[in-house]
Amino acid sequence: IMNFILGIVPENAVAVLAGGDLLPILFFAVLFGVAAASLGEKAAPVISFFEKVSQIFFSIVNIVMKVSPIAAFGAMAYTIGNFGIGSLVSLGKLMGSVYITMFLFIVLILGAIAKFYHFNIFSFLKYIKDEILLVLGTSSSESA
Repeated sequence: IMNFILGIVPENAVAVLAGGDLLPILFFAVLFGVAAASLGEKAAPVISFFEKVSQIFFSIVNIVMKVSPIAAFGAMAYTIGNFGIGSLVSLGKLMGSVYITMFLFIVLILGAIAKFYHFNIFSFLKYIKDEILLVLGTSSSESA
């Protein structure tokens, strides 16, 4: 446990950002945010800079999300071209099992929660339909 806790605290701020380990990055980000908040207006230019950098990164993610279907089509065309149409059978089985699992989750788990808290599951699904389509389209919940 001690090694885990010590692993969260980074030795070097630049190294932690380059390393890619999530917990030290989060620790550094929270520490940085608390320090910036304690400075008040003195930290406004730095916060403004990071907000602009954040907008740039979200723009990059937006571009990647718009181009990724083309890349997926290319990957599927390559796979079918090299291995034949039969290579889609196992992918179809995987997709089928994922959709069946999602359907069962919505009906059983979310249905039980909806019944317990007295709300209509179909109204809820209609309310979050854009998020569902985004998650299904990108295969990532982080985009939502």
